[in-house]
Amino acid sequence: MAAQVQKFPSSNPFSTLRSAGMVLGCLSTLFFGACKSAPMPKGIETAKNFDLNKFEGIWYEIARSNNAQEAGLTHATSQYRRAADGKWLINTRAWDGAKGIWVGSTRISTTPATGTPASFKLSHGNPRHVVIIDNDHTIALVCGKYYRDFWIISKSPTPDHTRLERLMMVALEAGFPVKEAFYVPTR
Repeated sequence: MAAQVQKFPSSNPFSTLRSAGMVLGCLSTLFFGACKSAPMPKGIETAKNFDLNKFEGIWYEIARSNNAQEAGLTHATSQYRRAADGKWLINTRAWDGAKGIWVGSTRISTTPATGTPASFKLSHGNPRHVVIIDNDHTIALVCGKYYRDFWIISKSPTPDHTRLERLMMVALEAGFPVKEAFYVPTR
């Protein structure tokens, strides 16, 4: 199961990006929200259509920014679930092919219970913000406090290509470095 992280192919959706401004304008009315929370990229807001009940569950990492902490990790998932005390537990798991082992952690977040539901201030201090999410809560763009830190996550290990392409175009126009992102093997 030592799959390799793959870079977006040269025939990725952005090579045919027509009018990014028009796409962003149309899709932002569907996806962008208006909540403020923990530190996040300037000009970015969290998704106002975010629903904690729909968000809870297992999310597959489909694409991510190139970052040292996750280099070489594949088959990455995050499970978001509420604990009895109202806090959120985020269990992450990924395959480290170089070591031949599963790695992961459990982090705690109190942010949804105390204000901004689309932002999770994790116990290690780095926030996660749900910036764009579809109404069904099946695919989303999540970022950290900088543009360079982002993830495309999905409730399915194989999301609908058209929906993924639209989300990636919106993320690109919003300033996230999606052309440098990695597809993350999920199977």
